[in-house]
Amino acid sequence: MTGISFTDDNLEKRLDEFPALCSKISEKIGPLLKRGFSSGAIAQRKDAASPIVTELDLKCEKVLREILIQDYPEDEILGEELPAREGTNSYSWVIDPIDGTIGFQTGKPMFATLLALVYQEKPVAGWIYQPVLEHSWIGRQGKELISSVESKSFPRDISLKDSVISSTTPAMFSTPLYESFFHRLCEEVWITSFGGDAYQYGLLAQGRIDLVVENQMAWHDFAALVPVIESAGGQITDFEGNPLRKESPGEVLASLNPNLHEEAIQIFHSSKEMKTR
Repeated sequence: MTGISFTDDNLEKRLDEFPALCSKISEKIGPLLKRGFSSGAIAQRKDAASPIVTELDLKCEKVLREILIQDYPEDEILGEELPAREGTNSYSWVIDPIDGTIGFQTGKPMFATLLALVYQEKPVAGWIYQPVLEHSWIGRQGKELISSVESKSFPRDISLKDSVISSTTPAMFSTPLYESFFHRLCEEVWITSFGGDAYQYGLLAQGRIDLVVENQMAWHDFAALVPVIESAGGQITDFEGNPLRKESPGEVLASLNPNLHEEAIQIFHSSKEMKTR
C-alpha cells in the first residue's frame, strides 16, 4: 500500500483493507499498552474534560501515525494528543490512542484504542481495541461487525423498565437540562452502570448493554464508535436523533434497539420542554 495515491473511487478497497490495518496496529501497540497497564505510566495533567495524559498516550499515537502515514500518505490525520496533519483528499483518520486514560492509569481494563476512517466527513470504518482483554470490534459501512467476542441475541421488544444503560460518569451531565434528562432516564430503566469509556460501546455491540448515554464527547471520542454500532445493527446519534459528525454537540446516544432509542430521545425532548416553561 505504501506510496499509492488513493482516489474517491476506492472506498470499498479501503473498507476491505481496514481489518488488516487494525491487526497490524494491534501488533505494534498491544504489547506497549499491556506493559504500561501492568506497570503504570508517567502521567501529566492536561486541560480537558479528562485532565490526564500519559507517556503511553503519546507513544501509541505516534506509532499509529507512523503506520497511517506510511500506508496512506495523502490522508488527513486527527489525533487527540498531537497536532493535526493535513491531507490532500477526502479521507481522514481520527485517533484516540487511549480512550479512558483515567481507567488505564488506575488499573481498570476498560480503556480502549479508537481508530476511525472518515470519508467526506462521515465515519465509514471504526475500531475499538481493548488490548489487556484482547477484545476488538471492527465496524465498516455496509458490512457486518467483526468481533473477537461472541455476541448475544437481544429482544427487539424490550422496554426501558427492563433495560440496562451505561455511562462513563454522571459528571458528564452537569447542566440542569442534561442532569434532568439523565436522572429521568435512569429512573425509567432497570439497571444503570457507570464506567467503561469506549469499551462499553463494544459491550453494547455485543448485546450486554441496551443503551449507552454520554455527553461532553469530542470527535476523537465517538468517530470510531459510529461504524461499530451501525455494523452491529444499532443506532448512534445525538440526543435529538441526529447523525454524529465532527460538529456534533458532544451528545452520544447508542442502542441496538430502535424502540429504546426513540424512547430515550423523547425523554430528552420532554426534559427540554420542561426547562423552557
